[in-house]
Amino acid sequence: MLFRSSTHTQPQETISMSNLNFTKETFCTMPWSSILILPSGDFKICCFTGQTLPNGGDSHGIAFTEDGETMNVLTHSIKDAMNSVYHKEIRAAQARGERHIACKVCWDRDDAATRQGVRSTSLRVVRTYDQNVEGAARYNPEKNRVGGQPMIGSAIPENASSWLIDPSAATDGTMKDIMPVSLDIRFSNLCNAKCIMCEPLYSTLWYEDHELLTGRSDFTTGPNKYNVIKTPKVTGGFKFSSDMPEWRDDPRWWKQLDELAPHLQHIYITGGEPFIQPMHDKFIEKLVQGGYAKNIVVEYDTNLSVLNPKILNMLGQFKDIIIRVSTDDVGKQYELIRYPLKFDNVMKNLAMLKDYGLDKKIDTITTCVGIYSMYAPMRMWEHFAPLGYDKYFIRILRSPQAVDMAYLPRKIKEKVIKDYDGSNSLPHFHKTHIAGYLKNNFDLVDDEKARAHLATFARYMENLDRIRGTDWKASFPEIVKLMQDFYAA
Repeated sequence: MLFRSSTHTQPQETISMSNLNFTKETFCTMPWSSILILPSGDFKICCFTGQTLPNGGDSHGIAFTEDGETMNVLTHSIKDAMNSVYHKEIRAAQARGERHIACKVCWDRDDAATRQGVRSTSLRVVRTYDQNVEGAARYNPEKNRVGGQPMIGSAIPENASSWLIDPSAATDGTMKDIMPVSLDIRFSNLCNAKCIMCEPLYSTLWYEDHELLTGRSDFTTGPNKYNVIKTPKVTGGFKFSSDMPEWRDDPRWWKQLDELAPHLQHIYITGGEPFIQPMHDKFIEKLVQGGYAKNIVVEYDTNLSVLNPKILNMLGQFKDIIIRVSTDDVGKQYELIRYPLKFDNVMKNLAMLKDYGLDKKIDTITTCVGIYSMYAPMRMWEHFAPLGYDKYFIRILRSPQAVDMAYLPRKIKEKVIKDYDGSNSLPHFHKTHIAGYLKNNFDLVDDEKARAHLATFARYMENLDRIRGTDWKASFPEIVKLMQDFYAA
């Protein structure tokens, strides 16, 4: 079944070459040229694809076959995964000039940017128009980026029309036998932080807290369920692990990499935390030793808490490097969000990158914004801009739902928007992302439901405090005041 936006007309039953409708507003290169591998080994198109299921759960955008079978690196080839149901559905929707609901995160971000009169920084726009079709880094003369003109495209984008088996069958979205040129990869969920907004799928440190917070030992990613395993330690307490597949140690994965590597032009690596994962190091070494690195732009999303000098020295052999430093906030706020990491350590490692000539490769400081961190972009700008890091990538949190700003009372949304609009320090381009999202969701819920959501948010934060010995109210007094003022009104 193809999912269609209600704002678009219904497509014709068949689409001929003459009436394909690729548009700049609805085209995204990723379903055509990219594959993502989750810590579980499951395939996706990108990190943001997902869709609410009839049972109320989320598909998580996991690739699956026509028979409903999950596509995993140990059971399916990358070529097969490029023709997953989601890949085909989204490509077919694009051929009709439509939005697919699984890509709602990017559509919402695009709409928020339009509302605020700024250029969108959705992943769709960044990968399609700020990066060229070869996956080269975003053009930035000041940082000597390997450039590429935006993919303005023709009526039928080149990489779309040439990869369709038959343009007259574009409703199916099936492509020819082809390998992706861009790889998004998370080698494992091994991580040294348990961020407020995270989950066991992306952090091993979340295993224990997940059990304490939910009372459950299982966790899910789309249709798949995994279990936390508690093993008693001789010294007392427990060691926590899970039954997620250890695909990265499997010869089947390394064989697939051998087939994929000659095609790669762009790799996006995150985790967990990539710089503490042994298989990440083996992966980098293999690309360098195989002579592939010189053709590849490698892009990192890292908490920068750990640096590996051996790998840092090897990165210079890649075509280009992009480093996105994920901090979410500064000072005591950072340390509560990214417990148990220390902010001073991040700053120390930022300085260390200069020793390897990599400080100019820092593209953006990234942050995930939820209710607790609504004012984080202001604090981050004041801290990082004087150091020369003046670009953000802001991710709006939708999960866990308890921290999603969309469900706030309208009065709180109006106050936050006013604060951002009145900010003299934060650039317009940066501050509009928060305001745009809040405006898009002004009347999502009535006051009664908003009160219930605030209570859910408070319980979530207090439960984490209880488990971790933290104090969110002391770290975010401005959010506490917003809530108090709302209840008092």
